[in-house]
Amino acid sequence: MARIIDYDVVARTLASAGMVCKYYRSGAFGFPDDRPVVYRGWIGPADASIRPAMLVMTRSVAEPYEGNLAALLVRAWTESLPKLWGEPPRLWIMPASHWAFELDANRVWLRGLLADVQIDATELESRTDGSAIEFGASESAPAGRFVCGLLRNLTASDFFLAFGGHDVVCMVHHHKQLWWSTTEGQTIESLDRLIAGGD
Repeated sequence: MARIIDYDVVARTLASAGMVCKYYRSGAFGFPDDRPVVYRGWIGPADASIRPAMLVMTRSVAEPYEGNLAALLVRAWTESLPKLWGEPPRLWIMPASHWAFELDANRVWLRGLLADVQIDATELESRTDGSAIEFGASESAPAGRFVCGLLRNLTASDFFLAFGGHDVVCMVHHHKQLWWSTTEGQTIESLDRLIAGGD
């Protein structure tokens, strides 16, 4: 069953992996400006807003975009990246802003998505922080449905995914995209092999 992880635990764990919070008490985590970061974007529909410098870092995913992106994310988490890590870590899903805002702005569909993974939205609606929804590897099916629902319904906000204390995060972008960032080249190589069908 999915569970809520308090924000202070999230912040401490990700700080120990060398990450910083980009906005006060949000779930938007990344790396300090002085660390070399590698990016990879998994892109659904064509997006003219992506800058040319970033476009070369993207890989396209076929339709149905939301389902295919979510399925690839689950495979990366439970199959490809554990080859580097040893075992699948717990997956954390966090709003790039905070839960109180998201549950007000996306009242109907987000509450339904939380209910589907047995999270009571009333436990999150007063939290002005990026507390995480946690899934274990045995909960990959509901985790995939949750990510698919975000990709399908987000129109302005973004969410972030973290993987325990590993130094990689993935942004669920509201243009039906997944943007990975890491300081480890091996991580990107593993993601590239997966999306190319070789992992």
